[in-house]
Amino acid sequence: MANADEAAPLASRFWADIRDINRVVSIELVRPGAKLWELPLAVRTAIGSGYPAMIKRILAYAIELLDVPRTAGTGRRSGSPNEQMERFLQYCDRVLGEHEHRALSPVDRRTRRDELLMENLTAAWLGLYFLGVPFIHPWEKVRRLADYRGGFPSGGCIAKYIGDVYRLARHWMAQQGPAGAQAALFPEEEGKSAAILVLSYTPLVLLREALTYHDITYATPGSVHELGRHYALLQMLLYLRCGYPVHFLIPVAGLAQSLDTLSGIPHDPASPPTPEMRARRTTILEGIRPWLFDTVFAERFGGQSVRLLKLPLDTSGMPTCILGTKTGIYTLESGENGLHFAGNEIREALLASYRDKLERLLGLTGNARVVNLLELGPEFDATLAALLPNP
Repeated sequence: MANADEAAPLASRFWADIRDINRVVSIELVRPGAKLWELPLAVRTAIGSGYPAMIKRILAYAIELLDVPRTAGTGRRSGSPNEQMERFLQYCDRVLGEHEHRALSPVDRRTRRDELLMENLTAAWLGLYFLGVPFIHPWEKVRRLADYRGGFPSGGCIAKYIGDVYRLARHWMAQQGPAGAQAALFPEEEGKSAAILVLSYTPLVLLREALTYHDITYATPGSVHELGRHYALLQMLLYLRCGYPVHFLIPVAGLAQSLDTLSGIPHDPASPPTPEMRARRTTILEGIRPWLFDTVFAERFGGQSVRLLKLPLDTSGMPTCILGTKTGIYTLESGENGLHFAGNEIREALLASYRDKLERLLGLTGNARVVNLLELGPEFDATLAALLPNP
């Protein structure tokens, strides 16, 4: 690893670059008429003459990160000091102070070192991706660390994997076609679907504000978490606009709680929301329809639905999950609850089990307890307001 005089400024410039890339992506991705396939070109144009130097800086820092060893499980006593890791953690402290004006406690810095490394590596992958430079090695190291740690940390890592579920499913559908994919996956089972199935309690498909929600427990700058969500949104939009099947299932209670969280309304019943909080919630609620119909489902196809699940439908025991044809991911609502490693990939038998349960819920189509929001017309706002409790 480079010496401290060289690497510390490199880390600071790297995170400034990630912030700048995220700023451009956040505008270009949701711009009316945006050509999603050309997003890296739009980013390059916006960055201008500084584009080659930015690539070099991010690549240089990515290579530095790839040299940082995992301190546990490498022949040393778990948690034992390592010069490269200690230097890396000092850079993390410096960057967090510069970008978030806070620092991790000494305990957090020690216990969350793998999380910090994984989020930095993911930031490097995302930055290069949106610059149009494929460089798989940072994400490969994240995957190896996830195997060792038993999951992915909250934030950019989980969001990146969610995007990959959509991307891999889109590639599979492009190769097989929806009917061919279904026949290949379920050759002897009737009633099965090759559609992506999503159970979400904080649905990005409805809540644009979920893109920029900032959790004070994040160990890395908010720019990587936002950039990861933008990657997930990009891949979701690419999948949807190809016309491939997907079904979102959203429990009413989860949506109501997300509205409160994004509005800053405390969960403590003894602390009533302020007028400002109520106004913020109303603004978010009023933004659901244009976000859903003008951006996410700007083009609507058969086999795509967004279903609001009214009580007492049973989703107990199931976390937020995005289930593709070959792989999926679950993610626990974490953050301020202190759960930092909050998600992992779903494969094989567990994937089949999760899909079976969501398909049973899909079988309730037309039931009075299920509302497909994409089928609502002028009554959309009134129906949504009636379903959601007032704060």
